[in-house]
Amino acid sequence: DGLLVACIEYLPPPVSLVFVGAVNDAFPLVDMAERLGWETTVVDGRASHARAERFASGCRVMVSKPEQVLDGIDTDDRTAFVLLTHNYEYDKAVMRALLMREN
Repeated sequence: DGLLVACIEYLPPPVSLVFVGAVNDAFPLVDMAERLGWETTVVDGRASHARAERFASGCRVMVSKPEQVLDGIDTDDRTAFVLLTHNYEYDKAVMRALLMREN
């Protein structure tokens, strides 16, 4: 008797972009990602640099040792990492943790 019409629109979750390194180079990248509606996180081992007031209002900021970066971040297939610390040993430890994680 009646006609039922349904419309379905798939809205994928936003891209999650994790910047490892609270360096000046991260400022414009975080800003661009925020404008795209992406979730942003900045992680650095230095509390003096990893401060929320230095970054866009929606950006999550964390202080972490490189081996523990993944402990506080939920990742999925829409999560990307950008290594920006300019500290080879820190970046290498984060890269090792990323390569060793289970998907």
